[in-house]
Amino acid sequence: TCLSDPELYYVHDKVNFLSRISYQWISGLLREAYRQPLQMPRLGKLPLRDSAAYNFANVYRRFKEQPALRQGTAERANLQRPIWRQFALPMFIAWICKQTADLLGFIGPVALKGIIQFITKKQDKSYHPATEAELDDVLTDGWVLAAILFLSPLLQSTLLQTYYFLTIRTSINVQSALMSMIYHKALTLNMETLPADITIGSIVSYMSADVTTIGFFFQFAHYCFTVPVQLFITLYLLYWNIGWAGPASLLVVIVLLPLQFWLGHVTAAFQKKVMAENDGRLKLLNELIQGIKVIKFYAWESIFTDRITAKRGMQLHFLLLRKLCGAGTICLALSTPALITCTGFAFFSLWSSTPLTAGVAFSALSLFNILLLPMFTLPTTINAWINAVVSSNRILKFLLMPTMDRSFLHHDYDAATKVAVDIDGTFQWETGAPSDAPSDAAAPPPPEASSSADTDPAAPSVPRVERFEFKAQIQRGSLTMVVGAVGTGKSTLIKAMLGDVPCRRGAVRLHGRVAYVPQAATIFNA
Repeated sequence: TCLSDPELYYVHDKVNFLSRISYQWISGLLREAYRQPLQMPRLGKLPLRDSAAYNFANVYRRFKEQPALRQGTAERANLQRPIWRQFALPMFIAWICKQTADLLGFIGPVALKGIIQFITKKQDKSYHPATEAELDDVLTDGWVLAAILFLSPLLQSTLLQTYYFLTIRTSINVQSALMSMIYHKALTLNMETLPADITIGSIVSYMSADVTTIGFFFQFAHYCFTVPVQLFITLYLLYWNIGWAGPASLLVVIVLLPLQFWLGHVTAAFQKKVMAENDGRLKLLNELIQGIKVIKFYAWESIFTDRITAKRGMQLHFLLLRKLCGAGTICLALSTPALITCTGFAFFSLWSSTPLTAGVAFSALSLFNILLLPMFTLPTTINAWINAVVSSNRILKFLLMPTMDRSFLHHDYDAATKVAVDIDGTFQWETGAPSDAPSDAAAPPPPEASSSADTDPAAPSVPRVERFEFKAQIQRGSLTMVVGAVGTGKSTLIKAMLGDVPCRRGAVRLHGRVAYVPQAATIFNA
């Protein structure tokens, strides 16, 4: 455990360098988990930098500090920029590890060619080693190359492990920050201007599918920078081995790359349709759960079941098309290295007059094999980037919605006062149509609340205003009941105390903590 905090068992950032890169600090916990199942208290708490509260506070602050939001041009706001600024350091370190590991991967083909040439020289009877070894002689020595060939993969795997750890850790932190931002926004939404397509189901979709998509992209983001470098070095080494036949084999990539981009574009279009159908299905499920009493009473189960099944069928249809496009992209990526290899050796046989020796062949095969990873990850990275852009735009649209002004709600933690709730003000509902108004605004107001309604039954599109004036004090420790007919303002009074009704004048003061338990209809033995 950490000396400064005995409850902190995740001490990766506080141990020495060797323990950090080898993960020796977690060996004791893994041995304990092997012997018996671990409980949550045994895992301890997370460090501050990995907590959801810390990441949410920083990402949300950077999001609000954007010049576009300060200048009132919300359409120019961006969600990716504050995330990248918050996690720039770990992502930069991960990029250094990834780029260095990719460069170490080229040592194998070069060393392999040198070892074969060294063995060939040793078998030549006319070969005489130099009496005084220079740097070139040391670097071309077979034993030195064998040692380098052994150590380079070891260092490469260590760097790649660090890279994966940093990217996955950052991905989890990004997801926790975005989930917290969406949840915070859902608690502060202005119900007056909430669009019809924003429901509880769509909000859940933002927190589950869209956030996961953005977090997944952070595990592949560095391939956008490392894959081009890896391709350039591979082509250069191929030119060094087999001449222009190596770069000429890239014609296969030039031919197939537009097809891969087209498949990526089609995949993005199907991804949007999948998310739209998913939102519609979750909206129907939410209506089904909330209105289960009415649905059971009128026996509408089959109607809702057919509608949900149809939505699910459309979602699965678009999902199948998206997966087929993804399968085509992966098929092209996996077949590209083999096509490049055959094309390269074919061009070498046609253009080169030198024989194809074992050293050149094995070195070129190793380089062609290196192309497998970038060719496989490039389409996956493109798809992940496209899906992340779509999801970030959906979340950004949700985060830019108007929020409820709760400046009238004051929390005064005064233990000396005898008043628990003090409400005095004018509260007003304003809806776009009579059907959108809350249920407690349909009937005349109660005697203790004055109400004025400006409605026009003949024109339902004209906004309707329901105004209530409340003035009451609820004593601490008392049991208070509000009695009235349906639609007389009881729920509006409760929502006003919670800050969920727009206040035109006055204030609400709460002395202490607040808990709200809504009524929920339940059907037993249905």
